[in-house]
Amino acid sequence: MDLPTILPHLALAWSIYFLAIISPGPATLAIAGTAMANGRRRGMALATGVITGSFIWATLAALGLSALLTQFVHALTVLKIAGGCYLLWLGWK
Repeated sequence: MDLPTILPHLALAWSIYFLAIISPGPATLAIAGTAMANGRRRGMALATGVITGSFIWATLAALGLSALLTQFVHALTVLKIAGGCYLLWLGWK
C-alpha cells in the first residue's frame, strides 16, 4: 500500500483517538481521585501511565495489531479473557 491510500484512514483513526483522549471517562475519574487522595505527584504519575498505555495501544492498532489478531484467533481470545479478568480484579478491589 502506498501512503496516499493509507493517509485518509490514518487521519480518521487518529482523529477519533484524539476525541477519545480529550473526552472524560473512567481514567479521568481515577486520575482526579488519586490526585485528591494521594497528592499531585501520584495523580500526575497515573495520568502519565494512562496516556502512555493509551498511546501504545493506539500505535499498535495503527501498525496492524488487528490484522495480526485476525490471523491468530486464539491470541484474541486470550487477550479478551485477560482483559476480562483484569476488569473483574479491578471491580473486586
